[in-house]
Amino acid sequence: MAITIVGHITRDTLVFPNLGWRIVESLGGALYTLSAIASLTSEPVRLVCNVGEDIFAQVMDFLKKFRNIDTSGVKKVDGSHFHCYIIFISEYGTQYDEGTEVPIKFPQVKQFLSDSDFVLVSPMTGFDLNLKTMRHIKELAKCPIYLDYHILALDRDPLGNRFLRRRNNWFMWCTACDHLQLNKFEAESLCLF
Repeated sequence: MAITIVGHITRDTLVFPNLGWRIVESLGGALYTLSAIASLTSEPVRLVCNVGEDIFAQVMDFLKKFRNIDTSGVKKVDGSHFHCYIIFISEYGTQYDEGTEVPIKFPQVKQFLSDSDFVLVSPMTGFDLNLKTMRHIKELAKCPIYLDYHILALDRDPLGNRFLRRRNNWFMWCTACDHLQLNKFEAESLCLF
């Protein structure tokens, strides 16, 4: 058995004004899902993502703590890793980003599809992969595909304020998988006009 996770690790700075302007620096995104799954099974768990050269060593050191994580799908890219700053002053927060945005291309994922028993696609940045790549994954995988809709339900205004929005191609995203995960708010985005 092998599980493949497709999605970016995020480099986050979270600011909580209501908690005395508490600031939390962390690596997150697909890293949370990956470490949880790797802790629950002894089977191989593969990560497919791109990591900026500035945090590549840090990410690889963290992943080495798990004996069953396969890092052959982790690609080092030039430039600083995507850095997300979120200030939680509204329901969904205000987000500012900097750094390299390098989407995951289908050839990076393709090599893992023939012998995966499960593929989890977990977009965390909004540019992790495009719909074309997602549909190729669905076409070639010989196993169930699970999509965490998450960031696909959000957009940002010019000031960085995040808000729920319905994607024009939401139906194509939702049908490019076998299992779809939406929380209550993400599900509400599908009803917006």
